[in-house]
Amino acid sequence: MPKNHLISVILLCYNLEKLIGKNLECFMNQTDKEFELVLVDNSSNDNSLKIMENFKASNKEMDIIIFKNDSTKVYDGRKKGFVNSTGRFVMFHDGDDWLELETIEKCKKRLFFSSYSLHCLFCFIRR
Repeated sequence: MPKNHLISVILLCYNLEKLIGKNLECFMNQTDKEFELVLVDNSSNDNSLKIMENFKASNKEMDIIIFKNDSTKVYDGRKKGFVNSTGRFVMFHDGDDWLELETIEKCKKRLFFSSYSLHCLFCFIRR
């Protein structure tokens, strides 16, 4: 039975075999590991999907779901990830970006310790 998470991260990938490994490492090394990682391959024709499958197989302690999307459209991929995620809050992430190691932890603190009734978190960190 799927676990309900506070945060689901939806990572969309299309032909990023040279970058996806580094991207996935940033999730493996997060200081807060209580999140769901939803990986969506947008019909890549390189080894991106295989790299994601290998990552899932070697990180069984993480809650990782992988979907292969039949479309290359960003909207379709994000929608597929969103519909299949369990998190109360969703963070969209692109396969060619990566996060600082404490991003999930900081997002959760913001969610718990702010007085706002609506939370919208944008995390765009590109190096």
